[in-house]
This record gives sequence, structure tokens and C-alpha cells, in this order.
Amino acid sequence: MPQSPTLWQSGLTTRQVDVQHQQFGDNLIPHRPPPGDLYFFLVQFKNPLVIVLIIASTITFFLKEFTDSAVIGLAIIVNTILGFIQERKAYKIRNHIRTWKKDYTIQTMMMILMGIARFPKIFL
Repeated sequence: MPQSPTLWQSGLTTRQVDVQHQQFGDNLIPHRPPPGDLYFFLVQFKNPLVIVLIIASTITFFLKEFTDSAVIGLAIIVNTILGFIQERKAYKIRNHIRTWKKDYTIQTMMMILMGIARFPKIFL
């Protein structure tokens, strides 16, 4: 495989790097603030099952089947609450995993995934 002879030679000089660093700052990806609880709650309504249930509940309400409409509404509420709890918990765990440096070894991570070890209670 031929190598480009100028690949390493055509880079920036130290002076150019210093000038660009002063001009543009550190080469970092901007940190976004974490989404709030309202975001996790509203995301639940993007679920196709919830959309179908809302439509079914509306139709049964206009057909004056109030019991059926109430039962479907209860299913929507339960689904939304459970989905909200799971999404928020998964987000916290994902952020915790991202911050792992040398705290956990591969074996510890595998034990957590297999259910032998547990995350600290603060994340669950």
C-alpha cells in the first residue's frame, strides 16, 4: 500500500496551531444540557402504540362508550408513566456509563449486565 510522502509533512506548524488555538479555542464538542423530565414525558406520546390508543379513546368517547374510553385512557396513562420512568432511568445509567473511567473493569461491566453486580442506588 503506497503511503503519501507529504501526509505527515503537510501538517500545521506549531506556530499555526497556537494561532488557530487562540483564534478558535479548544477543539471540543459543545456540551448540551441534559433533557428535563418534561422532555421524557412528552417523548412517550411519540410512541405509535400511544397514538393508536389516543385515537381509539377519542373514537370511543364520541361513540358514547365512556367505560371503554376510560379503560383505554387508563392504559395510556399507565404506558406513559412506565415509559417515562424507564427512559429517565436509562438516560441516567447511560450518562453514568459515559463517565466511567477506571472505576469499572470489563469484568464488572459484564457482571452488571448479567445481573450479578448492581449499579449504585443513586442511578436506579
